[in-house]
Amino acid sequence: MTIKNGVVENLPLLTRIADFTRTDRFRRVALEQAKGDVTRRGADLEIRKLILQSSGLLRVEGDLDIKNGNDLNGILQVGVSTDALRWMPGAQTQVFTESRPGGPPGFAWTEVRLTGTVEAPREDLSNRLLAAMGKELIAAPLGLAEKGIEVLGTAGGEPGKGAAEVGREVLKTTEDAAGKVMESGADLLKGVVPLFGK
Repeated sequence: MTIKNGVVENLPLLTRIADFTRTDRFRRVALEQAKGDVTRRGADLEIRKLILQSSGLLRVEGDLDIKNGNDLNGILQVGVSTDALRWMPGAQTQVFTESRPGGPPGFAWTEVRLTGTVEAPREDLSNRLLAAMGKELIAAPLGLAEKGIEVLGTAGGEPGKGAAEVGREVLKTTEDAAGKVMESGADLLKGVVPLFGK
């Protein structure tokens, strides 16, 4: 099956990505390419070799099953333009980390698991993006503090060096704790920052 002049809009994931990346083109994605091998078995639908592409913005590849006309199960490779990802702290270092040397240029990739139903699809990308953003927001001040401790260590001789070592240990403990919180704390971010609750 091939669809010409396809458009994808009103998907919660795309709306969230539009907010995160500050790129309104994600709200209504015009597809230059939309195709896949489709097989129907009763109420079940199998889509293999799915390709959806909006040039310079987004590319999706993978397989998707729709059981009983409603239940979703798919593993998709999602590529987002590196230009759009620059507005998402942590996205390129923690989520969109795969490369595709033989694929279309300009995309950073990640695997996305799609489940739920046609009416209420679920994906695992949003929480990973929230966690990456949270880690990045915590890591930035910790990095600045680390630089300050290095200056302390070089300015104060041996006593300063001892202070720097203690300071580094405190920062390491704090960073480890913060990382654990952020790994399971996407919901915390959603409650604190209204944008994440959308």
